[in-house]
Amino acid sequence: MGTVPEVQHRKKITIWVDDKNKFDYYLAEESFLNCFTNIEVDYKCVNADRYNNYDRSNNNIYIIPIKRKQDINNELKNIDWNKLIFLLNHNIKIIVACGHLTLDNFKLKTNISSTFLKVLCNDTNIKDNRFISINSYPVKLWNFYGSKYIEHRKFNVLKESKYLKITDDRDWWDTEKMEEASITKINKKEHIWKALMIGQPFIFKNDNNLNEMGFKEYPWINEKVDKDFIRKNSYYINKHNKENFNRIVKENNNYAIFAKEVFTF
Repeated sequence: MGTVPEVQHRKKITIWVDDKNKFDYYLAEESFLNCFTNIEVDYKCVNADRYNNYDRSNNNIYIIPIKRKQDINNELKNIDWNKLIFLLNHNIKIIVACGHLTLDNFKLKTNISSTFLKVLCNDTNIKDNRFISINSYPVKLWNFYGSKYIEHRKFNVLKESKYLKITDDRDWWDTEKMEEASITKINKKEHIWKALMIGQPFIFKNDNNLNEMGFKEYPWINEKVDKDFIRKNSYYINKHNKENFNRIVKENNNYAIFAKEVFTF
């Protein structure tokens, strides 16, 4: 714990779990760790370390990694009383980790206050100060592929594309099919970041705030164009968007947002 400037730059977290041998570390990476850059983690066991290895000066949290939003309330309900008393008495915040999820129109069914409970998500329309919303997908892609790979990777507009247009139906990290097309139609907002990462023309019909973040749109994207037109008219926009993606990741303040809400007093 500490003041805002202290905790925002102290990127080391002590994560308390029920059992180190049974904890889902892969889900913890997907839902929490990969939403940040350059953080150090030390794991402690609630049952084995609670009396001998607790240090109040650490950034202590108890993490519940979540795969699906419908699991959130059940997981909170399943926290046993003795464990809850230990966490509250030692001021260890309960973090429901679902940084890969957008939580719209969702209600927490628990009386645990924002002093002791935070839900980390990618985005939300919920007016509840227990929720922390961060833009996680640019950082998740950066962590998944590696900084050097992303910085030097770009969509090859000179390569003869297999398709004029495809619809992206792959996982959030999978760009293989996208790179076989001149244009990708994107239905999930989170997947926009894949196209921005590689620098590829894309169509997304719903609202977004990409202009506010410094990205450029393709003025001809909804017109009837061929592969040759796209090749000649997309290079500089692709290049700008890819460079802007890299800048956003490098300057991201996800950890500062999280730390301010969780570790400050």
